[in-house]
Amino acid sequence: MNRDAAETKVGPARRKPPAGPSLVSRRIDLPGAAAGFAEPPPCRVHLKFLLRGDRWTLLALSAPGMPAKVARWLMPFGPAEIAIAPGIAPRVLRAKFDVLPPLWKQMLATVIVHYVDLTPEGSASIFVADSLDKVERFVKVLRVESSVVRARKSLPGPARVELTARQLEVLALAVALGYYETPHKVGLRALAKKLGLSVGATSELLRRGESLIITSYVDALTASKWKQLQESG
Repeated sequence: MNRDAAETKVGPARRKPPAGPSLVSRRIDLPGAAAGFAEPPPCRVHLKFLLRGDRWTLLALSAPGMPAKVARWLMPFGPAEIAIAPGIAPRVLRAKFDVLPPLWKQMLATVIVHYVDLTPEGSASIFVADSLDKVERFVKVLRVESSVVRARKSLPGPARVELTARQLEVLALAVALGYYETPHKVGLRALAKKLGLSVGATSELLRRGESLIITSYVDALTASKWKQLQESG
């Protein structure tokens, strides 16, 4: 295994975005095996695929000190070369491939992939941006591999959260009355009474608003990992 210093600067996109149809951003959640990762990684790993000439480079970002374990995890996928970044607790490695595993190759040929997020529990999240028909075709292909595939809009930051006026009203009142404090200053039933809504309707409004905010926050954290890596390089 080549442990020479790996460059940490994120390179340009794999290919130019389509000039015609507008892009749609999607986060696609599915089992890692359905995305071509039969064995889960030893820790949470962010992956970016870069095309350099006729070879693919897989840039992997992991927890500090974990790239050596990630490298061992990658070996069965057939990399031609692996380089780990220098340092006492490195976070980055690059793996070069002459030939990609079939599912990876199919994925990259179907849609523009920004990055892939894998967990040691075996789940995968693929962040893509392409024309709507290509994204839908990609999701359809994934569902051949697994029936457990969820696709939704990717929300990379708070400014992208589009709460309805009613959701914002309910969330704002819940915060003001201490619903999110520990212990609760007000319960769901009392909150519903204040709003003049049923408990079920109040609960659904809260869940929908919370889902948008939480998923936006998680997506933003994932995207920020690559931004920090690019800035540090």
